[in-house]
Amino acid sequence: MTKLLNTLMVVAALTGACKIYRETIGNPRHLDLPLTAQYIQGPELVPDRPALVEIWATWCTPCQESIPHLNELKQRYGSRGLQIVGITDESGPTIAAFMRQIPIQYSICSDPENHYARALSVSSLPQAFLVDTQGHIVWHGHPMTVPTDILENLLPNQ
Repeated sequence: MTKLLNTLMVVAALTGACKIYRETIGNPRHLDLPLTAQYIQGPELVPDRPALVEIWATWCTPCQESIPHLNELKQRYGSRGLQIVGITDESGPTIAAFMRQIPIQYSICSDPENHYARALSVSSLPQAFLVDTQGHIVWHGHPMTVPTDILENLLPNQ
């Protein structure tokens, strides 16, 4: 019985380690830039520059709570080349009305067909994806937990 318990504990630990690896540096997914979604605000993302892409919605309370943090990341890292875009399936007028209440300082796109949410296998909101200069997704998770060490490594030194 002890041997079985030890084996199960090792399997559980390895499963957790694999999940962490996949979610940070071992995720092979790719995101082509520029995006084909409709830009509502801000500049279009360009290839060969790192990007933080967030899938969000105006009705989502955790999404609303992450906006000041993303505004801060834009202010802090935008001059070093970080591009930030929020992608929602909502319409332009809905997004515009929302932004009159909560200011957003980064690019916003409308993707009514949810192409990006489906392609990125988003199952909950908000979800953020750090994309390197080659378009590889190097991390994904909640936008409030963007790891600054990975982000710093993507950006040129000042």
